[in-house]
Amino acid sequence: MGSLRMALVVGVVLVAPVAPALAQSTATPLDRDAQEVKSYRLSMSVLQKLGAIHEAAAAARMKDPRYQQLAGKKAELATLEAKQEPTDAEQERMGALAEEIERLEQGDDEDASLGNARTLSEMAGKIDALPALAAAVRGAGMTTREFATAELALVQAGLAYGLQKAGQLKQLPDEVSKENVEFLRQHEQEIKALRAEWEKAEGGC
Repeated sequence: MGSLRMALVVGVVLVAPVAPALAQSTATPLDRDAQEVKSYRLSMSVLQKLGAIHEAAAAARMKDPRYQQLAGKKAELATLEAKQEPTDAEQERMGALAEEIERLEQGDDEDASLGNARTLSEMAGKIDALPALAAAVRGAGMTTREFATAELALVQAGLAYGLQKAGQLKQLPDEVSKENVEFLRQHEQEIKALRAEWEKAEGGC
């Protein structure tokens, strides 16, 4: 999944109910999830494991003919977009490619399945039901629940840190881990490098 789409699928869906830094939470099961995410500590070791999972899952997905087709269309579109003066035919082709890429991405059953999860338990169950992803998680020495928790902790801390840097968040809400935000602050350049590696391995898919 390109640009850490897995982190966003896991994180953004759960951040709204779990992290009142961005939205209010009222459900007791979600409160428990919020505490579990807050208590989880990010580290470079954890991020290396997440990176290994993203890379292994991306490699497995790229064996799927649908993703090979998607990658080919993205590569063709990038080539055409790089031209200084594309012909009318090339411009028409770019429009068609963009529509085909959107259709293929919207038809991603895996993303849709993960996006329907509302709790950590649901997310872990859905990951368990995806053999390639579940195998990647186990191969990195994580459980599927820890993977979901770590991804959410990363997204939550990243959003809070980004708001802080932009001057839009003066004080962290109680539900956000100060330790995780500080970890991102201290290791910002290393994490940027890791993200670049993940995206390169995923090949934009």
